[in-house]
Amino acid sequence: MMTSRSFGRLTGELSEPTDGSRPILAAAQQGLEVIYRRGYRFMKVGVMLLDLVDANREQLSLLDTPEREIQRERDHKLMAALDELNGKMGKGTVRLGVPRQNAAWHLRCAHLTPRWTTQ
Repeated sequence: MMTSRSFGRLTGELSEPTDGSRPILAAAQQGLEVIYRRGYRFMKVGVMLLDLVDANREQLSLLDTPEREIQRERDHKLMAALDELNGKMGKGTVRLGVPRQNAAWHLRCAHLTPRWTTQ
């Protein structure tokens, strides 16, 4: 997955296209483990997604197996269920990763204006 590295930065590529949060979060976790240095405090991590393609134009692989297709379908159903719950119960009701209660940046995010793009 990881292709190039400098201190505190890492560029990588997923093994196959995805629109699911789980593989993206797993890749981010793997990247953090690669760049982590003992004795340094990490405040937050950012992830940029590049080379985005419409799901209808996804390049299929000749190496796909029925197991991969089943897993892809399960991931799709999981993400659809999360989206549906968050749509009905409110944004952020169900999340894959949960920040610590006392995270340093938590309070700043709590008071963010809902019109952050225009204010």
